[in-house]
Amino acid sequence: MGQLLLRCFCFYGMVWALLTGTAQAQTQTAPPPASSNASVFVTAHQDDWQLFMGSRAYDNVQRHRKVVFIIITAGQGDQPSDAFWKAREQGCLNSARTACDLTAGKLPPPVMTKVTIRGHALQASYYRNTVVYFLRLPDGGGRGQGFSFCNFQTLAKLRAGQGGPLKTLDGSTQYESWADLTSTVRDIIRRETRPSWTLWVHSPNPDARANPNDHADHMSAGIIAGAATQGLDCRRLLYSGYDVRNRAVNLNAAQTANQTALFAAYCQAMTERSQPSGWQPDHLCWLGRQYSVLVHSAASASTTAATAAQLRNDSLLKAPSQIILGVPAPNPCTASSVLSYELPTAADVNLGLYDMQGRLIRTLVQAQQQAGHYEVWLDVNQFPATGVYLCRLQAGSVLRTQRVQIEH
Repeated sequence: MGQLLLRCFCFYGMVWALLTGTAQAQTQTAPPPASSNASVFVTAHQDDWQLFMGSRAYDNVQRHRKVVFIIITAGQGDQPSDAFWKAREQGCLNSARTACDLTAGKLPPPVMTKVTIRGHALQASYYRNTVVYFLRLPDGGGRGQGFSFCNFQTLAKLRAGQGGPLKTLDGSTQYESWADLTSTVRDIIRRETRPSWTLWVHSPNPDARANPNDHADHMSAGIIAGAATQGLDCRRLLYSGYDVRNRAVNLNAAQTANQTALFAAYCQAMTERSQPSGWQPDHLCWLGRQYSVLVHSAASASTTAATAAQLRNDSLLKAPSQIILGVPAPNPCTASSVLSYELPTAADVNLGLYDMQGRLIRTLVQAQQQAGHYEVWLDVNQFPATGVYLCRLQAGSVLRTQRVQIEH
């Protein structure tokens, strides 16, 4: 086992060195990306977003005006020592700061700031266009039963109205009810974003059918995100967790490298503090995989065609060598789906939806576009009926098509 851990440590050290290089870190006062988008990641533990959302998290930090990470639990597991969860927080900060610049050298030490929300004392750390909030509530374990040194307190029990107030591990505050907790998360989102920004909210998928056998606290984090954003106009991306190890690798080489670099940054901080890093087969099996479902939560019931056709430059992939039209995901589409395409060079783009008889249903894009990766949001309400439709991309003289199954 010792030799295995040594090999793992050496491997992620090499990955870290190759991916980060030796360039100097930029200052904390660097301007944020020019974008009207904001992303909020709500997770249970300090390494969840790197492992299950890492590629998109990196993209969003690079592209979006503001990226907010809200970590619900202290992630102490069965470790009664504060040193373990405090090291995990440092690992999380290391990942977030690395996402700002993969080529940075030694990062300056993070600064924690006390922020009071709804009377609760929270710890936050700001760096460039990112902020990480730590709520430090007890980790309930995989089945949500809790641990004796935390008086068996858990998120699931708070939601069920059992066990009284839920206290933080550092004793700084307590949450009297589930509504108190979800309202606090909602107020964090309101504090860190602006109504004029397009809001993207990332969290675990709380539907056990789509996300089976996941950690109980992951599921709770997904429920918290849903409650905190109820009535807000936002795009919610719901991610699968533990089960992705059983699914096919679906990230390309560049996306996997970004995801790996963020997790390596987390592991490096853990190792520097003499804590188990997680760089082991039972965690590495999630790298290269990222599965999510897109849901639109609207402030009003109607969805406009303009909203449905908004383009999302949510990736910083290297320019592809050929024009690619991706398979819509998810497919079949029962609520919302994402259709992505990549351009190696600038082109006149026409992207439309057609029925199987070749009749145009809707034009999604008709514009001159630069080389890069693009994403378009599809909604079942754009289609007249259940059935199979064609997504047709014309870029210059090149034609690409994909099928999408719509299930109303």
